[in-house]
Amino acid sequence: MQAGRCFHTVQSGSRTTIPLSGSSSAASNRLDAGNSRVVRKNGPLARTTRRSVMLLNSGLRGTGRKVMSGCCRVVPYGVAVGIACASGVAQADAFELDNGVSGRWGLDMSLASSWRTRNADSSLIGRQNGGSMPSQSTDDGNLNYRKRGDNFSTIAKVIGELQLEKDGFGVFLRAKGWYDYTQKDRGVPHGSVANDYDAGSSLEDSHFTDRLSRFSGIEMLDWYAFGSFTPSDSSFLGVKLGSHAVNWGETLFIGGGINQYNPIDVAAARRPGAQVKEIILPTPQVSASLGIGGLNVETFYKLKTQRSVLEGCGTYWSASDGLNCRDSEFGFVNLTPATPDPLALATNLGKMTGKNEYPRDSGSYGIAVKKLVGDVDIGGYFVNYTTTAPRISIRNAPSTAGGPLSTAALGVQGFWDWSANDIKVFGLSAATEIGGWSVFGEVSHTKDFPVQINGADLVGGYGIQKGGILAQTKGPFAGIPAGAAFRGYDRKDKTQIQVSTIKSFANVAGADNLSLLGEVAYQHWAGIGNPLTSTRYGRGFEYGVARWSVNGVNGNCVSNGSSSQDAGCDADGFATTNAWGYRLLASLQYNNVGGVNLTPRVFFAHDVRGYSADNIFLEGRKTLGLGVRAEYLKKYYADFSYTTYARDTKYDSFRDRDFVSLVIGMTL
Repeated sequence: MQAGRCFHTVQSGSRTTIPLSGSSSAASNRLDAGNSRVVRKNGPLARTTRRSVMLLNSGLRGTGRKVMSGCCRVVPYGVAVGIACASGVAQADAFELDNGVSGRWGLDMSLASSWRTRNADSSLIGRQNGGSMPSQSTDDGNLNYRKRGDNFSTIAKVIGELQLEKDGFGVFLRAKGWYDYTQKDRGVPHGSVANDYDAGSSLEDSHFTDRLSRFSGIEMLDWYAFGSFTPSDSSFLGVKLGSHAVNWGETLFIGGGINQYNPIDVAAARRPGAQVKEIILPTPQVSASLGIGGLNVETFYKLKTQRSVLEGCGTYWSASDGLNCRDSEFGFVNLTPATPDPLALATNLGKMTGKNEYPRDSGSYGIAVKKLVGDVDIGGYFVNYTTTAPRISIRNAPSTAGGPLSTAALGVQGFWDWSANDIKVFGLSAATEIGGWSVFGEVSHTKDFPVQINGADLVGGYGIQKGGILAQTKGPFAGIPAGAAFRGYDRKDKTQIQVSTIKSFANVAGADNLSLLGEVAYQHWAGIGNPLTSTRYGRGFEYGVARWSVNGVNGNCVSNGSSSQDAGCDADGFATTNAWGYRLLASLQYNNVGGVNLTPRVFFAHDVRGYSADNIFLEGRKTLGLGVRAEYLKKYYADFSYTTYARDTKYDSFRDRDFVSLVIGMTL
């Protein structure tokens, strides 16, 4: 696909979309590499810089496609989506109406499927289900698609786009429709909370709280009006009103930086054939970009908080058996020798009355100032936002519950909590070219980020057993008034530094083009203590309550009658003060091989050291992805990929989820 054929992207400064927005004509897509002024491109704005030219001239130019299927390692409570994991952008055909209205439309149709390539690891399955994991709270996905060769998704999808414009004013619309035959119609051997664990039946999605996570549907994505104004000869103002994305910063693969305020469709990112425009979710908001002289000022105010979309319970990538099942709380009975796992009575999950706590719609806004200084494009940012991903919190439940738990006195009710607001992000970015390499990066400081308290400590040790390390660090559970909530998160500050680079080489290894992309990032967190003596953060619920020692009191670390919880008993895997990792991508482009353009690629991700409190980094986690894409007549495409994860990553709950994907599609 040629540069300029993509007629809409998120705003400039982003690495999520390679082509610039605007018309397909050469004039309207001119690249002003010598300065950073805002130029009008028939509606949506794009800011052209030297690094934009580098991106367009790389082997990824003119695409927004998935350069590595499955490279995204997305985890709950701090979603980090590898933004290069997105595929085909629909081409745009222009037209002109008699009344002077010009327009462009695009349509992308695809059929894609994914298969598991490694049997489920028994150490990631709960003891009650025949494995060795202390808890069975996260194994439904593994039990439903347990064997190598299991098909866990077969999805047909259509994405359509339309832009209409006259005299600098217009509208943009994007919608998608999808149907996942495997998830909607095929039976599974285990089931989920949503289908009452009806083994052999298909999964149930009608009660999923996020419609975009359901197995079929038709949804509007972007819908907004835009206008452009020229207050003076040296200034330009562009405004958007409606549902759209504003994406700032200089990230390439690694999230958690300046653009952390954006909601993510994790369910879409996991499906085969995912596209960038599905992953970064548009939000109802008003945004503006003012270019005056050599300075560009951008701002936004969100009219609603769009929550990130998480996988439905029971699906292959589901992070929790009780998340995104039903719009209700979930209850836990008191532990007994027969039910040592707080989620052992899994069929009762999601059946409790009461509501989750959803985010407020006001108070999310931001401002960015950008300028070209010499050969360096610099930016400064401030964002105040409400969390888009839930934490688990608990309530002191004084009464008995109805239904199947009517005879069991509940000590604690859990609920999904989006209450954290006024999270503040301060950032600086820079981009330039050094020796033919496009080099860019950012530094961000986040204040009051809601860090999840370890779920096993929160629910099992504190809420149910009324003790554990939280009883020492937070006070006794009995001090919580009846019916009151105990927030399952603490506010912490983090600093993140990341540097990225892109380089394109012509005529390498018989290919027309070789593209190299790389990124390294480091995080530092304030207020993360010793996991033996302080409140502990992160680590999967399924690993159970780890040992602890506070004021000379030692936790016995007993689970299911055993003095050892394997990986769970070790006081390891919790959030650390420092963490870092890197991502690498290489692709070769072979043009006109029997009339077909071929692009083989290899992706590698490595979380080297530390466990970040936002789940961006998990020590020792490695991902290797191999793939090849074929395009014919710039209209038809096919993509095959294989993704594998390091088996020895102790606290990676998805380390056994190797898979292959096949995508075929066409653009109109």
